[in-house]
Amino acid sequence: MSNLVYAMGQKFDKYWKESKLNVAVVIATVLDPTKKSDFLEFFFEKYCENVDDIEKCLEGVKDMMRSYYEKYEEARRTTEHSVSRQVSANIGSPVLGKRRLEEEFAQYKSRRRSYMQPKSELDMYLEENFDSSRGSFDILIWWKTHAEKYPVLSTMARYFLAIPLSTVSSESAFSCSGRTLGDSRCSMTPEMLEALVCGKDWLIKIPNNEGMILFSLLVWKPLY
Repeated sequence: MSNLVYAMGQKFDKYWKESKLNVAVVIATVLDPTKKSDFLEFFFEKYCENVDDIEKCLEGVKDMMRSYYEKYEEARRTTEHSVSRQVSANIGSPVLGKRRLEEEFAQYKSRRRSYMQPKSELDMYLEENFDSSRGSFDILIWWKTHAEKYPVLSTMARYFLAIPLSTVSSESAFSCSGRTLGDSRCSMTPEMLEALVCGKDWLIKIPNNEGMILFSLLVWKPLY
């Protein structure tokens, strides 16, 4: 029992120790408009032992967020610049060329206005008040609808919110496949192995007996 508790303590420290905070989880929390940095402050007040540690952790999160934001912003500028050069090089007819130049000029004005703003996109996002009185909230739909207002942050959200919270599901999948395909059962086809590993999820999550049909097709296919 003591060995089990020690292993659980190591897992807990891996995810929640101050020096080993999961960067993806921290940034994903800031990118949640219902929480932002307020939830992190609430968390650090419960987690840290003194006030100085709270301020230190919050400043570390802000620096980390700015660093990633600047990297994504630079990548977006480079992409837009290369696309605008390709558009200029591929101008064909005068009418089409004029239309493309007008679109390119509109994008240029939009970028220039964003560069001239006294506050960055990140600062405006953190200062914006969010109405939390809504019944249901889908964070992915929110970022999709606000992609034009926050183009850099929406790109960050697309990447960071897609990261699994933990490695439990992937480790479980590998463990399940290892138990299914062993020394005594090593001649199964890839289709049969896929059916055995994924059959439980198909039967539970796919409605209207479609999971049963898919499972049956994969199981009986090698027999024909």
